[in-house]
Amino acid sequence: MNKDRLCITSWSYHRALGSGKMDLDGFFHAARNAGAAGVDIVGGHFPRGGVSALRDAIARARAMGLEVVTLAMAGDLTRRSASARIKMRSDLGKWVRLARAMDVSAIRIFAGDSSVCDSAEKQARALLLSVSPLARRLRIRVAMENHWGISVNPDSSWRILRGLPLPWVGSCLDIGNFGRDDRESLYGVRRLAPLAVHVHVKDYGNANRREGLDQAASLGIIRHSGYQGWYSLEYEGEENELKEVPRAFARMARAASSA
Repeated sequence: MNKDRLCITSWSYHRALGSGKMDLDGFFHAARNAGAAGVDIVGGHFPRGGVSALRDAIARARAMGLEVVTLAMAGDLTRRSASARIKMRSDLGKWVRLARAMDVSAIRIFAGDSSVCDSAEKQARALLLSVSPLARRLRIRVAMENHWGISVNPDSSWRILRGLPLPWVGSCLDIGNFGRDDRESLYGVRRLAPLAVHVHVKDYGNANRREGLDQAASLGIIRHSGYQGWYSLEYEGEENELKEVPRAFARMARAASSA
């Protein structure tokens, strides 16, 4: 596995960023010092000042030798009202165009918090299908994360994403968002690995064992599926982020090297 494809999402430092102990540039420095080759920036951590401020921040990351791998957006693919669906379709196009303008190759989105049902799956799938021609034309990957609601069920995510035009629409496969049982988690990884266009390597720090997280087994499954993209550390442990995220990155690197 290519070590130049290991990155860190800004959510790994969400407490430090939210409290003001760290700013976005501080996150870039921390990621680089940990050994990351890239960063994954969550929309809630975008700098104030709009598109120009985001462009400047991305330029500073690149000046540090970091690739900006994805921009993570909000959204809900399963809202029921017609007006919400129209807005979501518009937002998907807007976010794809923003990524192209920033020269970032992927956006990360969320399916929403609806429970699993046939109508929600069909709606999410239809919205993703609607943005796929634009994503293909602009060469931006749209990655739906298994995060909250309908998407944490791997079979539901598979039904939403199957047959959509890879690599332009696929899964942001988070290995730690399927449940606390090893078998359940690895089943989810196996189910979605062939559809992955981005991967999140969850780390709960000292709670990894309790959370049923086997990074090495998960990354081995993903590698053998043929995936060749980025692996992004997402630390969500209770320990001090400033101290623990570099350790978590080292754990991810070891797991990646043994996968």
